[in-house]
Amino acid sequence: MDIRSICKGDASRILRFVEQCGPYVVAHNLYVYWMLENYYASTCKVVEIDNEIIGFVSGMPSADKLSLFIWQICIHQDYRNQGIATLLLDSSIFSAREKGYQFMDLTISKGNMASQMFFEKYVQTKQISIVEKLEQNIGDSTEIIFKYRL
Repeated sequence: MDIRSICKGDASRILRFVEQCGPYVVAHNLYVYWMLENYYASTCKVVEIDNEIIGFVSGMPSADKLSLFIWQICIHQDYRNQGIATLLLDSSIFSAREKGYQFMDLTISKGNMASQMFFEKYVQTKQISIVEKLEQNIGDSTEIIFKYRL
């Protein structure tokens, strides 16, 4: 199993992977993943086994460069509950701290209990403190917005 930053040429593979990971992770068009590989590669990671993507996390810096916004995190269904999401997030947070980010921001759909439970356990285990938690209606979805201190 290899964890690495995404690189040029990964966009189409990431898109195909994310398309399999619903219902809460929505695949975007190829351009979005091309943009990630060209402009945010150092804050986006994949996990591969035998050159096959089994996990993906994307992160983007906030405008003030204080926060890393975790945008999408998904694990292939055959590899869930095996600690892979934790490894991906550990790698992302390590990179964020190296770059001087002070916070990790993320949103989780209110109905996505699995993701809420994962992050709750993750921050508790890693002793990461919550700075802010609020709910916001964004279009048709109610999102829970989290800010954690790294």
